[in-house]
Amino acid sequence: SFSFFPPPAVATPAIPVLALLYFLYGLGFWLADVIADSLVAEKAKLEPEGQKGKLQSTCYACRFFMLMVGAAFATYAYDALSPRFMFWLMALAPVLVCVPATYVLAEIRYADVPSVKAQSLEIWSSVTSRSVW
Repeated sequence: SFSFFPPPAVATPAIPVLALLYFLYGLGFWLADVIADSLVAEKAKLEPEGQKGKLQSTCYACRFFMLMVGAAFATYAYDALSPRFMFWLMALAPVLVCVPATYVLAEIRYADVPSVKAQSLEIWSSVTSRSVW
């Protein structure tokens, strides 16, 4: 009989499993985005007054550009390469980029740390302030 859809592959995952995997993918992507945004925001605080906003706009432009490059590459790669190779490429690419980048993210700060009593009083004044309640 005629069908619009090709026959399923031998090891096709069930719909609930596929939905869970897509949910976990989206959750991981969202968490990574939040972490990247917070790192950029913290680094942006250290920018000189005349440079404010330049770091964030550069990061967003680079992110957009690389998403476009990645989409074009993925379109070609999914047709030309095996799914197993694509899985390993997508699994290892973030590790190969992020592990060396941790060296760049290391910060050495020589700030005075207030005593526990001073920190506790600051927290207490924040909690009891009228703007919180």
